[in-house]
Amino acid sequence: MIEPQFRYLNFRQVAGYRGCSVSTLYNDIAESRFPAGERLGANTVRWRSDVVAAWLEEQSRNSATISEEITKKAKARTHLAVEGKRRKAQERAALAAAQ
Repeated sequence: MIEPQFRYLNFRQVAGYRGCSVSTLYNDIAESRFPAGERLGANTVRWRSDVVAAWLEEQSRNSATISEEITKKAKARTHLAVEGKRRKAQERAALAAAQ
């Protein structure tokens, strides 16, 4: 018999993997920030564990990319601030020398 490469997870299990509450999970699904589960019956919705794992991995990659972008922007702002202060100091020195 072939073993499946995934398990079906319920709302609480998915919320646990994500580290959020069930109500947050409901909200994220309603606002399309998390994939909807598969309807297995009239009152049964489940998520494949491989789909949840892929979503979590994608969020992790996005988070790393966003962090890198934020770091680059912060370094650029710092560089501009330092250059601005240096330029003002040079202007003050030039004014003082002229007087």
